[in-house]
Amino acid sequence: MKNVLIIGYMEFQPNMQRGISLITEAFAENEYNVVYLSFPTYFPHLIIKSKRNLLKGTIHKYNKSIVSNKTVLCKVPYFFNKKYIKWSFLFPVYEKSHAKPLLNFIKKNKFDIIVIESGKAVFLAKYLKDIKSTKIIYRQSDPVEFILDGKLKKYEHKLIEHADLTLVANKKIFNEYEKKYPKLTDKMEIFENGFVVPDENTYYKNPYKTKNNFIYFGLFELDWNYIITLAKSIPEVNIHIFGPYKNKKIKKFKNIHLYGFMSHNKILPYVKYSDTCLLPYKNDKEKLKFVGITSKILTYMYFEKIIISTPYEGSELLKEFGILIPENLDDFIKISKKIINSKNLKIKYDINFEKYKTSTKKEEFINIIKNYKII
Repeated sequence: MKNVLIIGYMEFQPNMQRGISLITEAFAENEYNVVYLSFPTYFPHLIIKSKRNLLKGTIHKYNKSIVSNKTVLCKVPYFFNKKYIKWSFLFPVYEKSHAKPLLNFIKKNKFDIIVIESGKAVFLAKYLKDIKSTKIIYRQSDPVEFILDGKLKKYEHKLIEHADLTLVANKKIFNEYEKKYPKLTDKMEIFENGFVVPDENTYYKNPYKTKNNFIYFGLFELDWNYIITLAKSIPEVNIHIFGPYKNKKIKKFKNIHLYGFMSHNKILPYVKYSDTCLLPYKNDKEKLKFVGITSKILTYMYFEKIIISTPYEGSELLKEFGILIPENLDDFIKISKKIINSKNLKIKYDINFEKYKTSTKKEEFINIIKNYKII
């Protein structure tokens, strides 16, 4: 049985709304043993002196194969890891602390395929030439250069050049590479986001104790001015936000509810019983123009929810699918008031959900890597 190493940003869990998790399951379901490595992960200063470089995590069984979670122990305090990009003289320290244990692990285990997710792991590109007879796939959840951190673009370019296959999330990103760096598209394919279709036989209990519930879940930077103005202008609205968000200004608003991180399955009832779904993004012209139809948006659409987005660079694409895009903040409030006063809170979206189902996307992924002779 062949072995695959997946290097992802966060720990693997089955049925996650992430492309890298879908790829992990596609390998496991096709009888590959998979090691899923969370990278980079930081630990309290007290255990930095530990002699162990690798921590074991949960194991998930798939018929004849398994997915085992592991974590690289990065022996540099979190503070320095946060500052390494701003303070370039720290980068050699960062690189050494992360690369050495990871490369030792790769060389010991002799993987047939390595999949690297976009993020800080792209700096491994300079070491990949030393890993012989291993196929490399770069899964670009978000392009490092265009969305995450442009300062790491030289590493990302090296990774794309060295990889046997690079998968980008939408046509906008592919076109940008084709325009700026045409040679980088020689081994590049578009692999759009899929989403976990909710089980129709599952009964979801209504989790709300409030009315007029507007919901958002995700990781993007939010426009708090829109959120706070909505809460202030329409006090009867309750705004529910899931993700790594904090804001001191919202403490006085009893109708803004922050939940922190929650698993996708636990968020689904909140989406199902919500009145409206939000995309309250802060307008970052350089980054958001590359964001397409995400798994979050597909989930909103599946439940036939009205979706309101803040206006941002590239949001015109969403209009084609029936998502409401206000012209400005005043228009955003007007639309929200109309929704509250409306009796029709469902929209039937003209979209082929079958195309985006995880089972369809897994099959598509396997066909792509077969075409590139990776398996």
